[in-house]
Amino acid sequence: MALVGSLLVPVILVSAFLLSRFADGERSRQQADALEIAHTIAAEIDRELSGLQGALQVVTTYISLDARDWPTVYRQASEVKGFLGVEIIVKDAAGQQFVNTRLPVGSNLPASLPPGDLRALREKKPVVSDLFTGTTAGGYIVSLNAPILRNGEVTGLVNMAVEPARLSAVLQGVSLPSGWVAALVDHNGKIVARSHQAETFVGQSASRDLLENATRLEGAWTGTTVDGTPVLSAYARSSLSGWRIAVGAPISSVEAPLRRTLLWLMLLGAAGLAASTLVAGICGRQIARSLRQVADLASSIASGSPIAPIHTRIKGVNAISEALASASRELQDRARKQTAAEEDLRAETNRLDTLNRIGQAIASELDLEKLVQKVTDAGVELSGAAFGAFFYNVPREGETLTLYTISGVPREEFSKFPMPRGTQVFAPTLGGKEVVRSDDITQDPRYGKNTPYKGMPEGHLPVRSYLAVPVVSRAGEVLGALFFGHGDAGRFTQRHEDLLVGIAAQAAVAVDNSRLYEQARLAEREARSFSQELEVQVAERTHSLQLAHTRLVEEVAQRERAEEQLRQAQKMEAVGQLTGGIAHDFNNLLAVIIGSLQLIERRLDKGETGAVYRYLANANAGADRAVALTHRLLAFSRKQTLAPEPVDLNKLINGTSELLRRTLGEHIQIETVLAGGLWLSHIDRHQLENALINLAVNARDAMPEGGKLTLETANCHLDERYGAANPDVPPGQYVMVALTDTGAGMDDEVIKRAFEPFYTTKEVGQGTGLGLSQVYGFVKQSHGHVKIYSELGHGTTVKIYLPRFRGAAEEAEQSPAPVHVQQGSRELRVLLVEDDPSVRQMSAESVRELGYNVIEADGAAAALRILDSGAAIDLLFTDVVMPEMNGRRLADEALRRKPNLKILFTTGFTRNAIVHNGLLDANVHLLAKPYTLSQLARKFEEVLAPDRGS
Repeated sequence: MALVGSLLVPVILVSAFLLSRFADGERSRQQADALEIAHTIAAEIDRELSGLQGALQVVTTYISLDARDWPTVYRQASEVKGFLGVEIIVKDAAGQQFVNTRLPVGSNLPASLPPGDLRALREKKPVVSDLFTGTTAGGYIVSLNAPILRNGEVTGLVNMAVEPARLSAVLQGVSLPSGWVAALVDHNGKIVARSHQAETFVGQSASRDLLENATRLEGAWTGTTVDGTPVLSAYARSSLSGWRIAVGAPISSVEAPLRRTLLWLMLLGAAGLAASTLVAGICGRQIARSLRQVADLASSIASGSPIAPIHTRIKGVNAISEALASASRELQDRARKQTAAEEDLRAETNRLDTLNRIGQAIASELDLEKLVQKVTDAGVELSGAAFGAFFYNVPREGETLTLYTISGVPREEFSKFPMPRGTQVFAPTLGGKEVVRSDDITQDPRYGKNTPYKGMPEGHLPVRSYLAVPVVSRAGEVLGALFFGHGDAGRFTQRHEDLLVGIAAQAAVAVDNSRLYEQARLAEREARSFSQELEVQVAERTHSLQLAHTRLVEEVAQRERAEEQLRQAQKMEAVGQLTGGIAHDFNNLLAVIIGSLQLIERRLDKGETGAVYRYLANANAGADRAVALTHRLLAFSRKQTLAPEPVDLNKLINGTSELLRRTLGEHIQIETVLAGGLWLSHIDRHQLENALINLAVNARDAMPEGGKLTLETANCHLDERYGAANPDVPPGQYVMVALTDTGAGMDDEVIKRAFEPFYTTKEVGQGTGLGLSQVYGFVKQSHGHVKIYSELGHGTTVKIYLPRFRGAAEEAEQSPAPVHVQQGSRELRVLLVEDDPSVRQMSAESVRELGYNVIEADGAAAALRILDSGAAIDLLFTDVVMPEMNGRRLADEALRRKPNLKILFTTGFTRNAIVHNGLLDANVHLLAKPYTLSQLARKFEEVLAPDRGS
């Protein structure tokens, strides 16, 4: 047993050692595979981003960007979107978007400058942003950002929004072993794309151990994925974006074969333990030797040297030897593949760098000859061709010239040969139909079919590998073709074809831009010439216009002088008509008053008193008519004193309709149409009643045979269009009251003059011609509007619009009972202030007649002296309009001396002393001139009522 143990223990130890070395080798192999896959994915990501970035830089060269022709930019960007499947955003350097293919053209677009935009503005070169949430996308995106450079200055930005799903598709396109996971992580540690469950993990932070270990360009470590799976990890970096590409191989996939090997080893050990007792002496030395050979093989594997399997009499050792040899071959093969992949990656990176550099050079070149030379040189460099040529079309003076550039060989090699013709080989390319790529053009069935050469001309450079790409503009115009050749067969691949197709697309855009630039320069020269000619014509025309303007100014001045004279004549005619009407009516009234007074004087001289009272009645009637005439003139001139209050017109018309029935007579039918929910109006109730009565009387006179008068109310809104037709009416809400009769109606001339004072269509003696003038003045003074609608033979409608009042209604006061002239108290002293002696004498006698004690003053100064003397005064009765100091200021001074003094004003015309905007000031008592003794008594009773009651 000791011998068995001595044999078995070394075997077990050696097996464990080999298993450990095998496990380490397997882990190293797995991590090497992961690193290789990471480099492959990095190359694929760079290829994807580089292609998108090249297209993005083409967009920055659009001429429509400089013209800020956003509809055209939107259309061109939409074409790129349709071709590449990405969204295009155009914004200025401040971040304001002008074009976003996610939204229709003309949409209201936001302003934003994510970190990628700021970096592109700062570095003045294209950059790839990290993952962020798009403003209009509403989800995670990656943005390729390219500055719009003009003369070295940034004028704006073009963004290309790439969905993470697109990058995840790139990861999924790389063949990964079962259970392996690849992830793309940006500079902020956010997962940009993932080969598995991308929709769940995109936007989340990568695992902590990845962020701590993946800090260099590449490497490997053992850690966990973001979902907690233990993995053997490796990473590489994208050279274009700087992102980390992490690839994880589950540790379970490595440990499973090790566990199986361990199980087999244990079984083998058990079998060996049973057999060792029989063959220990015979096989011990051979086993030890075989195990040493196996150990040597394992050491060779660890050092990377190739090994061959050994053959012994022990099958287990032979199996291990075969496995180690197989592992050695697989590791060598993987190493070769990795080296080839790295070479391919470096070559592809160089090609992408070259493509990027060429794209920038082409995009910034506007000289056509230099441009096509750069395109040709780039094609030769990218394809590895021995030589290349660019044949392009230039329209000039009605014909098309085919020019060419050569790269790779002297120009003299082609100058002795004619231009390409539409042969079977050249036709597909020159016609813009397709790309032609051949590993050996001499074996192409289309080759050698056209005269005169029937193949390659004598002395022509040998060509076998052939690649030709058409250059077609966005509008479908064939601009030319790129031709590349090599003397060896099979030199051009599909990758070369893809690169040259991209170069051709960039060349087409650049040629278009160059042509547009030349056209713009030509147009600028033509415009400059036209501008010079136009300046001469403008100068001549300006001189003619100045002469015409001078004549026109003189004619306008003459016309204005004539119009001013006409307006002055019309004004004087209107004043004459008004003063004539006033003089006519006042002469009639004065004739009655003067005649009555003279007759009274003659009867009193004769001692006859029988007819005196009749003459006094005539004089009083004439005086009342004069007072009414004065009030109507004040109403027309909008100088009457108004006491407005909130009024419900429905209630007012209900209260007035009975009075109208008695006034108009039974032959006039009165009907009311009152609106529900009628608004209030702020108006002088009594003046409105007078206006309605005036209009009703006019309507009655228009219906001598009888008829119907309709009073209607309504809520109205007069809009801006109505205000434009009636400039004196501000738009807003109004309460309307309309009176409609079925009378004779009016023609247009009568309607135009209806509101003129003293204008009437009635017979002499049937009207003063001031009724409608009074209504017009009252409505205008109340900030309202009045309009007449009439048709001969069909009646008339007068509509009054009064501004809406938004306050609360007040209870209408009951009409005061008639006040009889009562004797006042001799104990109450009245200070009467009036500058007109005759008026002062009449007023003093009237006050004394009422029984009050009167102290007279001929002006404000005298009144203040009386107050300063300490005289007991109960009421100040003062005129408003006086020289030096008006009645308002006198009242203020009097109240300063005697705060409890009662004040009563009287005036025939206020001049805004106690009335503003036609409205009586608050808490002010006014008795308008002329007044009767009963009116004076009523006003004294009203002002002194509290004192008398005390």
